[in-house]
Amino acid sequence: METANLRKIIVRAAIALLALFVLTGVGTGIFAWTYYDRVRQTLPSVQKLQTYEPSIPTTVWSRDGVKIGELFDEKRYPLKFPEMGSLVVKCFLAAEDAHFRSHGGVDWQGFLRAGFHYITKSGTRQGGSTITQQLAKILLLSRERTLERKLKDILVAFEIEKSFSKDEILEMYLNTIFLGNNSYGIEAAARNYFRKSNGALSLAEAAMIAGITPAPSAYAPTESFEKARVRQRFVLDQMLKNGWATKEEVSLALAEKLKVHHAESPNTLVAPYFLMEVKKQLEEKLKLPGLLSQGYKVQTTIDIGLQRQADDAVREFSKLHENRKGFRGAVRRHGSRFVDPLKTLLGKPLDVSKEAERAVVVDIFPSLDAVAIVSQQGLGLLLLEDHRWALNTASRSKERSVLDFADIVRVGDEVHVELLDRGTPRRLERSGAAFSELQKYEKFFPQGTAYKGIRYFKLTDTEGVEAAALVMEASTGHVLAMVGGESFERNEFNHVTQAKRQVGSGVKPLYFALAQDAGFSPASQIDSPPIVIGDWKPENYSKEFTGRTTLRTSLIHSFNISSIQIFQALGSPKVTAHFRKLGLPWPEADLSLALGSGNATLLQMVQAYSPFANAGRLSQARYILGVTDRKGNTVVDANDARLVVSAVPGKPDDMVLSPAAAYVSVRMMQDVIRLGTGTRAAGVPHAAGKTGTTNGYTDAWFMGVVPNLVGGVWVGFDDAQKSLGAEGTGGKMAAPLWRGVMMAATKAYPSQGWKEPQGVTNVRIEPESGKLALGGGGLMVPTVTGSEPGAPGARNALGLMGFEGTTSAQDDLNSGGDETDTGSLRSLN
Repeated sequence: METANLRKIIVRAAIALLALFVLTGVGTGIFAWTYYDRVRQTLPSVQKLQTYEPSIPTTVWSRDGVKIGELFDEKRYPLKFPEMGSLVVKCFLAAEDAHFRSHGGVDWQGFLRAGFHYITKSGTRQGGSTITQQLAKILLLSRERTLERKLKDILVAFEIEKSFSKDEILEMYLNTIFLGNNSYGIEAAARNYFRKSNGALSLAEAAMIAGITPAPSAYAPTESFEKARVRQRFVLDQMLKNGWATKEEVSLALAEKLKVHHAESPNTLVAPYFLMEVKKQLEEKLKLPGLLSQGYKVQTTIDIGLQRQADDAVREFSKLHENRKGFRGAVRRHGSRFVDPLKTLLGKPLDVSKEAERAVVVDIFPSLDAVAIVSQQGLGLLLLEDHRWALNTASRSKERSVLDFADIVRVGDEVHVELLDRGTPRRLERSGAAFSELQKYEKFFPQGTAYKGIRYFKLTDTEGVEAAALVMEASTGHVLAMVGGESFERNEFNHVTQAKRQVGSGVKPLYFALAQDAGFSPASQIDSPPIVIGDWKPENYSKEFTGRTTLRTSLIHSFNISSIQIFQALGSPKVTAHFRKLGLPWPEADLSLALGSGNATLLQMVQAYSPFANAGRLSQARYILGVTDRKGNTVVDANDARLVVSAVPGKPDDMVLSPAAAYVSVRMMQDVIRLGTGTRAAGVPHAAGKTGTTNGYTDAWFMGVVPNLVGGVWVGFDDAQKSLGAEGTGGKMAAPLWRGVMMAATKAYPSQGWKEPQGVTNVRIEPESGKLALGGGGLMVPTVTGSEPGAPGARNALGLMGFEGTTSAQDDLNSGGDETDTGSLRSLN
């Protein structure tokens, strides 16, 4: 009886326990299904990948088909799968997913292995995700590390495998993955690290790139070459294990010496100042959606050959005037406690695309005229003979002559340097002091750094004379060349578009041309009496009064007093209204404008001169010819009004001069180059132009034209108070630079010369008096018909007296920081 009851109790307990298990299992199953169903319903649709377009750079091109820049958030060059090198594909499969071709989205063996590793190694993670799962995470899911996201990885991976072929999955993955060094996808990585396409990579190079994937910030060879080598060995071992490489191939790959590069910015190689202006216009005026990611193609006006020659001309100019440069000073000063900062510096990767190489001054040897430095790449010396420019400039600020380096650098200074190709002077060959001192610092370099011996460097943080140049096609406004300064790497400030400086006598042709349409001619006679207006006592550059002269002679020799008389005769309201039409919105009723006290950018002045090369019509600058999208569809065409740079306020009247007045002005400006202040610009075919120099020699200009081209150059310091010195005139400094730029321009865009338009009458005059030459002889000059000597509408400015009054000229001048010995406003030649 008792046994039977016990048996019943046991059976009932077993049934109850079984029921509990069943109910628990059913509940767990229901919960799991509900959780799975909820997660499944939140999954992104893989159909998005059908139309997936990866982020790619917007490319900027010259008018002659050369790529000059890229604008991007992610630097990527998408490829079709057949364009991907088989070697680099195998390396990625070996590194990330050797069973990719056989699994259905999840490698369960690898997944379980990673889970076991996680449990047995106290929570350390080992990669178990397939390439398909990684693609799901990169393109469709978040990067959070949770169980739910891992489940989503698996589910989305299954859907991807059902919707796409293996090659399509690899194509998306290898185009998308981030590989450090500003590289997205294998093509960008190949170009950035090894300066070659992905299909040209060696096994050693492909394995190093494939090894970066798990942690680009740690494994990129530009960040840690040793860590990258460890990962490279892992990939090569996997290649061998899977039979995708032989032992001999792996051995050769391990022995290969690799040269790794930092990502190179194409935006600083050619026309960087111009490119920044293009980018500004794309962002601010065209407002293209996804400018940095949608792969637009921007066709620009720049002529790459002419641009390079203009760059060369400015560089040669800078070398010519290197003695005017000064050393800007140390980046940091560590003093005697420089050892720890030096160790930190040597541990940093060198990226010359972003910054010049840094070095620390560790000793100064006055008797050897040398400074010992330790740079990011090795040991080096600075020599006195390579730094005369820095010493000469420093001497100007001291009471004594500077004789050694101690006046510009100190021990512990951190400076920017550049490697020189030079031999060792005899004085250093005879003395080993500097070399033995330097060798003490070899031990501070990271292990594995190749010792390259003691080399020679020069300081690079210079500040000195800046120069800018601009060439524009007059008939279209297309900017053909733009040099915004001596070096974009050192100074990104664009002196063509951003620097507003006093224009000096470069302004004179603008209102002399207006005078041609107002009855004056090159033969017009002008009286030049002394002028005194308050404290303002304008005078000629020579400080001599010329007496009666002609308008032509006044322009050729840039006489100031007669120029003021012409300005006054035309009337300030009329002249300033004309200036505004030219894009120079200067204040009315200020006679100092006659001598160039107004401020303008080089771009504004080039536009203002464009009517001389364009039969009286004003050209407005353009940088962009058109924009297409990644599929080749036109987004912005050449007729889009937004492409006008619009330095001219409002909507100006295109015809600002009669063709006859423009032609007569050109002929007078040709004489400026032939006989006057612009002789150093001679040699450019058909050239006409004008010098400009401001008070205190702070700015030097040359503006000029040839048929259908207008060009201008500016020279000065960034500090508008700083003088170029007595040699710093438009004729002596700016004119030779203009000649160099425009010689290149006329070779690229040759012409047959100036064509005389209708409305011009040629007369023979006496050069000095401007009177008609009787009985032959004299000088033949063109005039606007009706203004020639003796014509009813001809005007002179005779019988003028000196006048007194008030003007804001002096206040305007002082606010600009100019100064003269006499306290007078003198716009120089």
